[in-house]
Amino acid sequence: MEKKFTWIPFYTELAKKLLEFKDNRSDLVKIVYELDEKYVNFINNHDKSQVFDIDFFSFFSIFNRGLTEENRKIICGFLKNKLNISAEIPSDFDSIPLVDNRKSTFYRRETADSQIPLLCSLFEAVFNDDLPLVEKLFDKVLGFNGIKWNITMGFYWISPYNFMPLDSNSRNYLKNNGINVFDEKELNGKNYLNLLEEIKDCIQTRKLTEKSIPEISYNAWNGANTMPNNSLADNLTDQLTDLLLHTHNLILHGAPGTGKTFLAKEIAKRMGCTQNEIGFVQFHPSYDYTDFVEGLRPKSQNNGEIGFERKDGVFKEFCKRALQNLIDSKKSVEVLEKESSIKDKVENFLEKARDEKLVYEITRGNKFFIVDNSEKNIFIEIPANEKVKELTLSKNDLIELLNSDVEINSANEIRDFFKRKWGTQHDSYILTLYKKIRAETQTLNIQKVEKVQEKKFLFIIDEINRSELSKIFGELFYAVEPGYRVSYDDLKKHQSGEKTISTIRTQYANLETEGNEFDKALRVSNPSDFGHFFIPENVYIIGTMNDIDRSVDTMDFAFRRRFAFKEIKASENLEMLTGLGEIKDEAENRLAKLNSEITEITELSSPSSYHIGGAYFLKLKDFEGNNNERFQKLWDYHLEGLIKEYLRGTENAEENFEKLRSAYFGTDLTENNLEEEGE
Repeated sequence: MEKKFTWIPFYTELAKKLLEFKDNRSDLVKIVYELDEKYVNFINNHDKSQVFDIDFFSFFSIFNRGLTEENRKIICGFLKNKLNISAEIPSDFDSIPLVDNRKSTFYRRETADSQIPLLCSLFEAVFNDDLPLVEKLFDKVLGFNGIKWNITMGFYWISPYNFMPLDSNSRNYLKNNGINVFDEKELNGKNYLNLLEEIKDCIQTRKLTEKSIPEISYNAWNGANTMPNNSLADNLTDQLTDLLLHTHNLILHGAPGTGKTFLAKEIAKRMGCTQNEIGFVQFHPSYDYTDFVEGLRPKSQNNGEIGFERKDGVFKEFCKRALQNLIDSKKSVEVLEKESSIKDKVENFLEKARDEKLVYEITRGNKFFIVDNSEKNIFIEIPANEKVKELTLSKNDLIELLNSDVEINSANEIRDFFKRKWGTQHDSYILTLYKKIRAETQTLNIQKVEKVQEKKFLFIIDEINRSELSKIFGELFYAVEPGYRVSYDDLKKHQSGEKTISTIRTQYANLETEGNEFDKALRVSNPSDFGHFFIPENVYIIGTMNDIDRSVDTMDFAFRRRFAFKEIKASENLEMLTGLGEIKDEAENRLAKLNSEITEITELSSPSSYHIGGAYFLKLKDFEGNNNERFQKLWDYHLEGLIKEYLRGTENAEENFEKLRSAYFGTDLTENNLEEEGE
């Protein structure tokens, strides 16, 4: 059986080795140069002499980003020899969240002198589990541009049993398991440590099924209730992968414990998906459209009151990532380098303007300054404007203008550039920032980036039948149809007028104040028409469900016909029991006899839906004692209650229960009865 988390000893020892460079990071930079020369394009400017320092989190990100697993192992091998690391090279990188290739450092080059020492001190505090110092330094580095949830990924890399990563998959997984994760605006050291304490308490009290933080992260990326990493029958995996590639939508159904969620993960591997291209959610009765697509979420306002803002749901965010990959994969390296460099330039400009409270002036004389800067927006104040003292500008519009080859000299030209009927007050302020930054782009440091490969994105919906699908998907029923997936060629033809793409507008479209990613891809410029959505052709969906659940029959037929269905039988996946060692054969024998007896119970409708899946027998590894004692505990703790629930309310329930118990333990009822009659 392959082991999980073999990376942990290596990563932990590497973290300790890096701390030896705390007072001499110049030697560490030499190793970065050597890595860059031999294996990866990490130093993001052509003039490598400008890179003179690096923090330890950023060093880890060299091989914790979008690289192939094989290349990551090669880099680990290099570091093992270079730094004399005794731990073995990892054979897996399970549960590790990755940074974006284009944002691989945690510091900004222009402010590296002040940021890198703080990051290194935070690294040391995390490694030493010095929580008071972690809280203090966490709050300081959150003031750095570009540092949000991603810094917690760095915590996890170096101390995975003590610190939880709060990447988007992990946050969604925690929320789906009843843990309230705060919003980004509430991210600070105190809230993070309080959440960490809650997570550890849930592990201790078994409110979570996982026994450690790495197991939580693993399930967040690979699906809950997964099994050990044993390969299923290759032909079945290949068959299902081909079926999914053809249909785009697939439902894996069958008896509980047959490995449906694990099989979905195996399919993702066959499709070449990395963690960034896998989405996961578990449906439940209270799950709805606002969680999945978009909805209103509470928001603290400047006056201290609570308001609401529109927020994208987990599936819409996933599709945005897939769309960006689809579009970027068609761009040349030169275009990608320019875009990445301009984006970095904008971030540094806005950070400096905010921190130094620089004042700017529009053509009409109004002065303004930048008060905040988020992922999508620039927040400004206009002290002398009596009517509107605060405005929110679109950062994406500013970046798009700077990336274009068109020179903009007036607010009207911005209106024409975006093909809008009317100009807005915002255009004048965007124009001022555009001119300031454009003047500085003459000295742009071009960042080295790799060619983006088009990837397949797989979204896994566990227990898809446990919720009211029409309330979750809403108008997405239309978009889920495989024939309405949107390709890059479709977008180009739509933009040129050769073809009209059939898309939808989401339920909260009227709250879209600027064009979203789908609007921009469709070249939608009319503000009253914002809020479009479609599913890119590189998005695939797998749903899993247990046939025994009574909610199966309530599934909307309109939804059913959009998916291919494949039953996963208990007898198909017995390879999963390989990890049981010497008791594997006995486990298979007992499972087969038990399921054979279940098939004979005519009181059960569709008896195969009530079969016992192999995943239940994997629990044998958790028990101590001799073989008979372990099988007895499996029956007492897991199987007996499950089977009684299956038979509850049926005729001959007690008699059938005894038959199943006898099949499991290998006793012969006929012989026992004869002995009793003889007495």
